[in-house]
Amino acid sequence: MPMRVYLVIFLVACPWEGFAQRTTDFYKRQTDQRSFIGLRAGINYSHTAVRAYNVGPLAGMRPFAGFYLGGFFQKNLQSDLVYRLDANVQMKGVRVLNASGNVGIRAKYYYVGFTPQFGIQLMRQLTMYAGPELNIMLAKHDEIGRNSYPVEVGATVRLLYSFRTLGVEFSYFRSFTQYDFLTFGQTSTAGYRHDFYNRNLQVGLVYRFN
Repeated sequence: MPMRVYLVIFLVACPWEGFAQRTTDFYKRQTDQRSFIGLRAGINYSHTAVRAYNVGPLAGMRPFAGFYLGGFFQKNLQSDLVYRLDANVQMKGVRVLNASGNVGIRAKYYYVGFTPQFGIQLMRQLTMYAGPELNIMLAKHDEIGRNSYPVEVGATVRLLYSFRTLGVEFSYFRSFTQYDFLTFGQTSTAGYRHDFYNRNLQVGLVYRFN
């Protein structure tokens, strides 16, 4: 075969080879935008916020260490933007001291909750999420006011540091609705009343299924 024929074949084949390489890289990038599911579990540290009406602060309220356990679905929307939906079971609570300074009540509240969030990848392994949270009360034990509300609505911020399929997660939740209240003499909002709101710090592990 003449040398000119070899030269023509070489010049025609080179662009197609480059196109094939770019196509392969495109599919590699597509795999980074996949969806996946995972599990999360850890400690749920509750610190109750108290709002008082026509009465002074309520003494004797102490933080409570509970737990959370759940799963999540995540979809990568863009290179740095993700959507995540969590479903969790949580135990929250509060400790109340008696007159002698000992713990007299260990109030426990059990919830099932859902948290839709959007996340931004701050670094290669660090992602921050934020979104609303809806919790439905399943059960309670030694509630402090015996007037507990069945639904809780608030906002959540999460910070996840990932090591391949494992991760460490820190979360903060602030409720916009009270979970319980106490009244003294009068039952109206303008009377002597304390409203209790959940504030929760979660620290735990995340496992992602590939």
